[in-house]
Amino acid sequence: MRSIVSFIAVFGLSAALIACATKVPMQSSQMAPAAQGTVKVKKGESGNTWITLKVEHLAPAARLTPPKSHYVVWADSGSGGRLVLLGLLKPNEDLEAELEGPVPFTNFRVIVTGEDQLAPSYPSDATVLVTEYVGS
Repeated sequence: MRSIVSFIAVFGLSAALIACATKVPMQSSQMAPAAQGTVKVKKGESGNTWITLKVEHLAPAARLTPPKSHYVVWADSGSGGRLVLLGLLKPNEDLEAELEGPVPFTNFRVIVTGEDQLAPSYPSDATVLVTEYVGS
């Protein structure tokens, strides 16, 4: 009986967290016009914002013009604020990729760029996808 009650409590909490999430579409650039992405944003337990980025139709970075080695995801607080490298985005054989993690901002842009380095200090001009989120 306890396991059923525990399951219901966990399921209810998960449903509440999912219900509070906001899904934001991403805008593709001319570098990868077929790429499509969404960012699901929700408030994390620590007060940070938690994102789940999902991308489809993302060709290998080597097929960009000019060719790049990796896709990197950034969070930008905007207006000369902070820029945080969130991680690498690696498309699978179906040209899909996903990245989850915290963002230390309430209002931010998520930017996917093609890069030659694994951990660049600043995004290149090779912007592939971008979206903006304004928290409430």
